[in-house]
Amino acid sequence: MRLYTLIPPYSLISLFSLISLFSLSCKKDPGEGGKASVKGKLLAGNYHSPSTPVTSEDFLADEDVFIVYGNETDVASDDIKTGYDGSFIFKYLLPGKYRIYAYSLDTSNSSPSVKVTVNEIEISKKDKEIIADLIVYKEADNSGSSAIRGRVFLKDYNANFTTIENSYYAPDLDVYIIYGDTVGFNERTRTDFNGFYEFRNLRKGQYLIYSYSEDSAKWVQVPTPINPPDLAIKKSITITSNNQLVDAGTITVLN
Repeated sequence: MRLYTLIPPYSLISLFSLISLFSLSCKKDPGEGGKASVKGKLLAGNYHSPSTPVTSEDFLADEDVFIVYGNETDVASDDIKTGYDGSFIFKYLLPGKYRIYAYSLDTSNSSPSVKVTVNEIEISKKDKEIIADLIVYKEADNSGSSAIRGRVFLKDYNANFTTIENSYYAPDLDVYIIYGDTVGFNERTRTDFNGFYEFRNLRKGQYLIYSYSEDSAKWVQVPTPINPPDLAIKKSITITSNNQLVDAGTITVLN
């Protein structure tokens, strides 16, 4: 003879509730304590030439990268500095949703303003490693590795601009550079004793170099000489790779 114990219906409901509650309590939120990793590289483009392609060689070293566990907060849960090659890694993560981010200049604004570049990812139970590269934008002269070098040659005329009295590579003359489509110059330097100038720490992108010259074509006698406005003698330069020294050639100005 078999004996059966009858469980009241309300007891079954309570049992299922306890099981569900136990399951929920065992579910862990995103964060540390797991076996997965999120790794990547922080790459940087030129804010002043945003159409210039960003490649794996355009990494940023010693910059902050942040991680947020889950989607419930905008406060960083952890942060790390990129390595010498722009690499970063967040280890020992549990399954769940994460946001990896870094700070960037906003290329949609004509004047530099900061925004957050975010990479949203989700780690499943099967994932061991997820790649999450980030691209940010920095100013043209921020941590660049290239340079533009050139020379200024001056032709020195007489008072009424009819005869060249002297000509030489000019020392101590102003040379200007414009980054991309910026209105107005971004930096100014002076030529050295031999007429050379150089702009350093530049990123890949478009640049405009210029120096001012008198305009001989607009010289008039009415009846005494009137000095017309100076002309900007320009050279367009493109830097196509990192660690590049671009020879801008010679700018010839008149005086």
